[in-house]
Amino acid sequence: MSVSEITIRAAVVQDVLQLRDLSRSTFYETYADQNTADDIRMHMQQTFSIEKLTSEIEDPGNAFFIAAMGDKMIGYAKLRTSKPLPKAPATPAIELERIYVAKASQGLKAGDALMHECIEYGKKNGYEMLWLGVWERNQRAISFYEKWGFVISGKQTFTLGTDPQNDFVMTKKL
Repeated sequence: MSVSEITIRAAVVQDVLQLRDLSRSTFYETYADQNTADDIRMHMQQTFSIEKLTSEIEDPGNAFFIAAMGDKMIGYAKLRTSKPLPKAPATPAIELERIYVAKASQGLKAGDALMHECIEYGKKNGYEMLWLGVWERNQRAISFYEKWGFVISGKQTFTLGTDPQNDFVMTKKL
């Protein structure tokens, strides 16, 4: 399989069931072995419900992109404009809130294709900065973001279930 077989498209409400399943499975694959089952379950119930994902897809302040091979969804990214860059001047910035690829599809460059789409979306829509929060213990993700030119520019707290965790804030000029 090659990058040319991966397509990137905007998510639509009809994707919500498949997106929910992919969101839950990729989140679980990424974090379950380092967090309690209760915290993982609580986060997934709060974040990846059909109702919440439908609302997020329909919200014009969000942009979801799907990475697919044929009709199989293998990854996704979510951008949102509603959360400003923490402790930053009034730079037009957009947040890369989520980017995940199914473990079985990692290595196929779907993450690269999604990141490219997010960067192009930001540029096309007049943003000067792309930013994200990443768990300080997720070295694989940090390395991926650094490869794309992101730098650590601060910290923030992300509460997973009931567990407050330290995230790095990473930024990239567009």
